[in-house]
Amino acid sequence: MISEIAVALLRTCGADRVPHSGRTLLDHLTGTARILDSWAEPDWVVHGGLLHSVYGSPAGGRPLLTPGARPVVRSVVGPSAETLAYAFAHRAPGAFPVPDSPELRLGDGSTLTVDAPLRHALADVYAANLLEQLPRLGLAHLADARPTLRSLTPFLSPAARARCSPALPPGWLA
Repeated sequence: MISEIAVALLRTCGADRVPHSGRTLLDHLTGTARILDSWAEPDWVVHGGLLHSVYGSPAGGRPLLTPGARPVVRSVVGPSAETLAYAFAHRAPGAFPVPDSPELRLGDGSTLTVDAPLRHALADVYAANLLEQLPRLGLAHLADARPTLRSLTPFLSPAARARCSPALPPGWLA
């Protein structure tokens, strides 16, 4: 279930006024969270997905909140969801956890320890983020995401795999 308090936080930060992929950032974030919720993800993953770009994105998305707001975000969605949102937003471009490494490289050069649940959550949020934008942007716009999605395929939940497989062309998943 999507937290109305978290949605209110996004509105307070102006997510309902920021354009994103042919609609508002708030629409995109709630759409991503709805996809995760439909996959029966735990609340912390749904809320991490809801806030996945609140701190910006490796692609240069404008942050709504600075890292200094992390305690406030934690108080709204809990520490696991906040860590997921922070890791997703602050990962170095092209960096995602790999099977042999317990660390995620962040954009500032530091690393974040990634356990199995966080690794799986990052993969599912990445997939939900793509699927949410697919109807508006099309595969051509999202083609740069293909190698990352392929590398994350082993970490996708069964529900994410089931939803991605018919939506994406052959070869997008490993």
